[in-house]
Amino acid sequence: MLVAAVLVASLLQCPVEVDIPPITQDGLSGTAVAIDGDLAVIGCPIGTGNGWASGLVIVYRFVEHGWVREAELIAEDGAIGDMMGVSVDISDGRVIAGAWFNNHAGTNSGAAYIFEQVDGQWIQTTKLIANDASTQDSFGRRVAIEGDVCVVTAPLDDDNGASSGSAYVFQFDSSWFQLQKLIAKAGTSGDQFGLGLAMEGERIVVGAPWADDGTGKAHIFDRGNVMFFETTVLADPNGESMDHFGFGIDVDGDVIVIGSYLDDDGGENTGSVFIYELSIGRWILNHHMLPFESNVGVEFGVSVSIKDSTLLVGSRYAIVDGMQAGNVTVFENWQTQSVLVSPNPTAAAEFGWAVALDGDNALIGAPWLEPDGEVQFFEGFISSCNCIGDLNQDGMIGVTDLLQIISVWGSCQGCEEDLDENGFVDVSDLLQLISAWGECE
Repeated sequence: MLVAAVLVASLLQCPVEVDIPPITQDGLSGTAVAIDGDLAVIGCPIGTGNGWASGLVIVYRFVEHGWVREAELIAEDGAIGDMMGVSVDISDGRVIAGAWFNNHAGTNSGAAYIFEQVDGQWIQTTKLIANDASTQDSFGRRVAIEGDVCVVTAPLDDDNGASSGSAYVFQFDSSWFQLQKLIAKAGTSGDQFGLGLAMEGERIVVGAPWADDGTGKAHIFDRGNVMFFETTVLADPNGESMDHFGFGIDVDGDVIVIGSYLDDDGGENTGSVFIYELSIGRWILNHHMLPFESNVGVEFGVSVSIKDSTLLVGSRYAIVDGMQAGNVTVFENWQTQSVLVSPNPTAAAEFGWAVALDGDNALIGAPWLEPDGEVQFFEGFISSCNCIGDLNQDGMIGVTDLLQIISVWGSCQGCEEDLDENGFVDVSDLLQLISAWGECE
């Protein structure tokens, strides 16, 4: 079913302030983001950890009513140009970060690092490398972790021909070991299998966006008793060269979401998103979604994240205030609910390059905002964050909010203190605030 997205509801989500801005100097902060419960991680691959562009990962924890910066993770053996943080993921308190230009087995052979808290301190617990690593494999371009299993891709590996790509599965059993190497059954040179990746439970989905002259494919691997087996290959039935189907991928239960960010169905390089659902043992294409913007070149689908009935889709060049600043569309049950933008939209920032959603919270990365990149936290994906009267957005309606209303008493067109929006801040606004006194629900 082809669905042209139509905005059917007003903005329900809200940006969330953090104690320290989620960036690092000149870091391309927000190149990768991930969230799991009360922990969020942000990849900064150009950040200066052990040297320029060795990379680092920022960890935030949700405490009471806000996100607090908890740690900066740096590889113990990080070197100039490793770019750790080009990819990140988190599960059950374990953080994994890819360093695709690490040189342990030759130039840009790549590595990945796992960090955990030990006695209250974040430390590196493992460095992952491929058993057959070689020069220019770019191992670490994408990573995923869930429980005691993680996946690291090497999209420039050469097993099926030059830059055909591969993915490595690691298992934890007292220590991490390489369980398996995945390659596409019918992979060919240039596919870059592993340039897209998602994992949940016993299922891994690996994107090969350069397959078939850039038309793109996505390969599904399901686990048997121990090993993973390729069970299905997905592709756009009307795909064309350079659509790059399979770059943005996510999976949630028996639903797989795949972005084709240069698809031309809605206009040149407008992009689209495909929704597949498992039905009686077969993956069925149930929805093909186009952006509601008519502008060409928005690249809708460059990133996707799904949780239950909520889907985020990044459009890194969407027009905001007349600029190609980028946005993220929020879908609920495949209907457009809202559109998220940066509080300070900036041309070429690529807001929406990276997205991550878990529960009521989401992160959105805009790594090309000069000079450091940008990451925004949002809330309100399960319950509305619009708590009328919480003027300082601390999750409470209290004395500070009351004093703010009193400070602008009188005529006040369009100001946030005018809770009943009648053009005046007066007793009615004060009474409305008092009626909601206490913690926001």
